[in-house]
Amino acid sequence: MVSPNQSAFIKGRFIQDNFMVVQQTARFLHQQKQPRILLKLDISKAFDSVSWPFLLEVLQYLGFGQIWRDIICGLLSSSSTQVLLNGIPGEQIFHRCGLRQGDPLSPMVHDFQAAREGLLQPLSTRSLQHRVSLYADDVILFLRPVAGDISVTMDILNLFGEASGLRTNLQKSSVMPIRCDDSELTTVQNLLPCTLSDFPCKYLGLPLSLKKLTRAQVQPFIDRIADQLPGWKADLMTRAGRRVQVQYVLTGMLIYLFMASDLPSWAVKEIDKIRWGFLWKGRKDVKGGHCLVAWVKVCRPFELGGLGISDLKTLGWALRMRWLWLQKNRTKPPMGSSPGSGT
Repeated sequence: MVSPNQSAFIKGRFIQDNFMVVQQTARFLHQQKQPRILLKLDISKAFDSVSWPFLLEVLQYLGFGQIWRDIICGLLSSSSTQVLLNGIPGEQIFHRCGLRQGDPLSPMVHDFQAAREGLLQPLSTRSLQHRVSLYADDVILFLRPVAGDISVTMDILNLFGEASGLRTNLQKSSVMPIRCDDSELTTVQNLLPCTLSDFPCKYLGLPLSLKKLTRAQVQPFIDRIADQLPGWKADLMTRAGRRVQVQYVLTGMLIYLFMASDLPSWAVKEIDKIRWGFLWKGRKDVKGGHCLVAWVKVCRPFELGGLGISDLKTLGWALRMRWLWLQKNRTKPPMGSSPGSGT
């Protein structure tokens, strides 16, 4: 019932599904030297602007009965806001649109049907299963850089905004060209009032790139990990406390990234230097002589005489192998497989 392109808040679907399919599709189009554009849309106040009549009409169209729609209507109409002034809540302000924050019913099914109707040209001579990726209100759309496709897409966005209340802020949206020449870029800029950006870009908090990330592109991520160190407070922490900080804060920050992409070996070594420096001396830069035990032994489980700190290389390998396990155990992956994905 919910489009396979939408992964938010759906059991068995993961945020990494969206990122991996978008990255695989972009890289496939780049490798095939096919001029395309990646349109990253910004939905203005998506959860706060959903039209209630539109939502109820969608539920009716999907076959939900009157009793269920009445329950939903009661949930929506009873929502209200109060303004705190000096700690005292004011009068209730009842809402007339929008959804409850955190409500599992909040993710809307707003898929583009244009491809099915033949309004948009195929992305490739080979079949690409998905041209749209949705995670809550984060929307990615692949298009040909031609006037017809861009005009149809603009009409769809305008009609959808009028019907649902979910309006696209094109000024805050961005478009990234893939193998486009100057004439195609001119067409895109004339028809789309969006910011023209380059790869790599951020999508769902991860770096989206057409090629392998360079050292300069990875370094800011390493610096951000180093910035999480508590600074002067580290001197007041016991070594056991610093171990907890290393394992559950510094290492925990990497899990999301490792599940979708692979860091180069030099980056893993840099992060390990930060981790062992903080563990032994409370600083990110220390010499090897300050390390009381070899890092390989530190990363062993407690049962084997280690401190139970995760080895990043092994952790990354295990998290990426998880996708092979999912591929084997899911009868139908929500986002499918993209050409050239390899798995």
